[in-house]
Amino acid sequence: MPSRVLCRIVTLIAAGAAAVTVACRSTPTRPSGDLSGAPSARGAVERFLAAVRAQDLQAMSVVWGTKNGPSRDALPREELEKREIIMTSCLAHDSSSFLDESPIPSGDRQVRFVLYHGPISRTTVFITESGPQSRWYVREVDLRSTHSCTVEAGAPVR
Repeated sequence: MPSRVLCRIVTLIAAGAAAVTVACRSTPTRPSGDLSGAPSARGAVERFLAAVRAQDLQAMSVVWGTKNGPSRDALPREELEKREIIMTSCLAHDSSSFLDESPIPSGDRQVRFVLYHGPISRTTVFITESGPQSRWYVREVDLRSTHSCTVEAGAPVR
């Protein structure tokens, strides 16, 4: 009889752990289906920032790229992850707000967001580029204007 009780307790604990694991999973930041990029320039930046906030390197690699497609298909994995870790650190934020979007001479689009990190806010410029299947990718980020890479949040970037 005691072994039966013990088995029941172990089963309940395992079921509880599984429920907690499912409840604690974060929402995926990767686009649905197998499409990389995003349908719009602003959408690419929003998806990229969501991946940064979730510290999801895979989701970042799906939307960070060029006219040739996602960076995950162009860079060696180790180099890709190193760059993404740096960007994740530099772009750490609590929330963000869209400012504006405008075309630039190359045909790409400049998208500006304000990133909020505690009491500090900084405007950051993202350059996006249209790629395969009319999907948009974050090609470039102005990290000079970000706050998380500074020694002290709010310190001027040199």
